[in-house]
Amino acid sequence: MIRQLPRSSARGAVIGSVHHHDFAETLYALKVARYPFVLVDETLRDIAVPSVVADNYGGGRLVGEELLRRGHRRIGFVGFLGADTARARLEGLRSALANAGLGLPDAWVGNLRVQSSVTDEDTLEHEVTRTVHQLLNPSDRPTAIFFAYDLIAAQSYVVLRSMGLRIPEDISVVGFDGIPMCRLLTPTLATVCQPAHAMGVTAMEMLLDLMSGDPLAGGSRMEAGVVNGAARTPVAVGDGSKTNGRGDTVTRRHGDGRKITRNGKLETRNHAEAAWHRVLPVTWQDGDSLGPAPGAARDGRGDAAVRGYGDTVRAPELIGV
Repeated sequence: MIRQLPRSSARGAVIGSVHHHDFAETLYALKVARYPFVLVDETLRDIAVPSVVADNYGGGRLVGEELLRRGHRRIGFVGFLGADTARARLEGLRSALANAGLGLPDAWVGNLRVQSSVTDEDTLEHEVTRTVHQLLNPSDRPTAIFFAYDLIAAQSYVVLRSMGLRIPEDISVVGFDGIPMCRLLTPTLATVCQPAHAMGVTAMEMLLDLMSGDPLAGGSRMEAGVVNGAARTPVAVGDGSKTNGRGDTVTRRHGDGRKITRNGKLETRNHAEAAWHRVLPVTWQDGDSLGPAPGAARDGRGDAAVRGYGDTVRAPELIGV
């Protein structure tokens, strides 16, 4: 369907991310054909295309910070590392751990091997089972696992229970996406919510600009969402852009080294390579799958007391429960 777009009656397209080995090549063909499109929920490593994504890096940091505040020091990660979104979430988690003086061993990172689609049920079940067993075999196994997608976090419930582990008493589980299923699981899944509606609106606005002949189609970089009313610092941007006080992208440099400004002026005539993308903020959604680290110290009231990452606080107060 994507390959046929330039020959269809559609003047442009909003395209959702597809975890498939031919996806980038297919989008490259659209770009060569100068067909207007905006990619949603993914940026490509080797091809500059207009895209809209959530703040995956900032969301990964939020997860790491919340787990650290709960007393977790051994934190694992599972995701499809062939996708830019998953890699950014992993790097955000690594950043939070590094700020606490901790690392993330390779043995605690599970890479889903997906040939067709990450949502294929048979592949999902097999790969989640494989990666979870891989992470939890060592004697110093993680006390929490951050799953890059809610769907694989939900599948992990079955795997963890088959191993005799309780959630969250024995191991904490965190997802990413904020799909409605999170509230239906038992225990409910703690997750980072993507602004799905805003991403759709933004993608359509960008597409309309592209269809009208605007090669930049706008671009902004916003900080991660707010947890308990505490504002987060805008995260660094992987493409070298800098942010102003509002978090908007000020400048961006492309491969030819010439600067493109966001005030409507373009300092290069190389419009074909001017591919902006927008990053929208994420928010934290609490869930019962996230608990204090097993063996965490207890205060006089019996609440888990978390020390070593800021002031001592009782765990139930950390996320506004």
